[in-house]
Amino acid sequence: MTSPEAPPGKFGLDGCSINPFRKVPIGRPPVARPTTVPAPLRHAAFRRLGGAYLLNEVGNWLGDVALAVLVFQASGSTLATALLLIGTRGLPALSAPAIAARLSAAPLRTALPGLYLGEALLFGTMALFLPHLGWVPLVLLATADGFLAIGARSLSRAAIATTLSPLGLLREGNAILNVAFAAAAALGPPAAAGLLALSGGRLTLALNALSFLLAGALLVRLAREQVASAADAALHWRERLREGFAYVRRTPRVRFGLAAQGFALLCLSAVGPVEVALATRTLHGGRSGYGLLLTAWGIGMPLGGFLYARFRHGDLVRVAALSTLLVAVSYTITGLAPTLFVACAGAFLGGMGNAIQWVAVLTLLQEATAERRQVAVAGVFEAVASLMPAVGYGIGGAIAALAGPRAGYLAAAAGILVVLAAGRALRPGEAPAEPGPLPVTLAEGGLAGPPSPPPAPTRPDPVRL
Repeated sequence: MTSPEAPPGKFGLDGCSINPFRKVPIGRPPVARPTTVPAPLRHAAFRRLGGAYLLNEVGNWLGDVALAVLVFQASGSTLATALLLIGTRGLPALSAPAIAARLSAAPLRTALPGLYLGEALLFGTMALFLPHLGWVPLVLLATADGFLAIGARSLSRAAIATTLSPLGLLREGNAILNVAFAAAAALGPPAAAGLLALSGGRLTLALNALSFLLAGALLVRLAREQVASAADAALHWRERLREGFAYVRRTPRVRFGLAAQGFALLCLSAVGPVEVALATRTLHGGRSGYGLLLTAWGIGMPLGGFLYARFRHGDLVRVAALSTLLVAVSYTITGLAPTLFVACAGAFLGGMGNAIQWVAVLTLLQEATAERRQVAVAGVFEAVASLMPAVGYGIGGAIAALAGPRAGYLAAAAGILVVLAAGRALRPGEAPAEPGPLPVTLAEGGLAGPPSPPPAPTRPDPVRL
């Protein structure tokens, strides 16, 4: 027979239950059990958004590697692979802000699953008809996917930021995602290459389609309003686009952060077409040497993700600057390396710095952006993150062709130092407050009742690289 229990919350003056039959130590109130689950993961909305975003990242690695190999095999031309890069990165980047503005008023539970379903259909079509497709149809289908992918990334970034910011958990959530993405970046390319070698392109493309289906399924039950506020949702998407650009122009921290990251990405990406020549020819490593160089960079990335998680509550302006400087040091070591081993040590440092720098700058931009403008800034950020590396590839390749691979690395390191010096000299002042905070409602997986007030900013410093 069970003992009668007192109504919950009925305690005496000493903190003990007034029920004499309840076995509670005298003078000791019940203590809540501590949980080891990180705070952002306790919210179903973040788990769904973050899980779908991670599945999308894994799928992107599978698709990118598979398409690059398949297009080159079908065409035998590097021009065709260049057109693939332009179609999947360049053209969608030009329209990223407009796509983000168009999607910002749509309910997330339909917009994001719809985008992922479209990507799944495109890659499923490629997998099904691959034996009958030439390289031109592959490039066209991949280009269509590029527009869907950049819209999904912009909307996902904004949704995650507006979900976590009112809870004061933006830095913690970004740290969790960064570790997962760094691991995906380290494991994705070799996994895709292994799948291609063992089973061919059809299975790799089919698995990519499956990853998008799973990502969309995660978000079907997402109880989340549109990212845009009610007032912005009532506007035409072109008006939201104009207001988004106006916000970037009149907000010094956001404007400067986007510009600085754009020039930094140009320099960081300049070694892309150079590293294969340095590893295979200059350092006489052959194909295996190139693989070792990429592996060393990939190993450094998860470590960088853990280091960012360790320092996420510190001065992110300083974290961003030091991690960017670390990449410059990495490029200098690699460019001057007398042996492949030394070059790999430099690449390891570069991967670590790259993983820290990316998330630190992204978090600073999100913290500097008003909630109702998150999707507009995310669209511009996606455009910068896609266009500037392509420019860097061209500049780095040209320098290497004229002066050799070592010169390409050293020029990239010098460019990073120039960006850091310019960032220190031109740091802007505080951004004006943006009226009209965006209401956040997470009935199914996050918040109950009215939204929490936004946390006080931890650092007033502007984004500086």
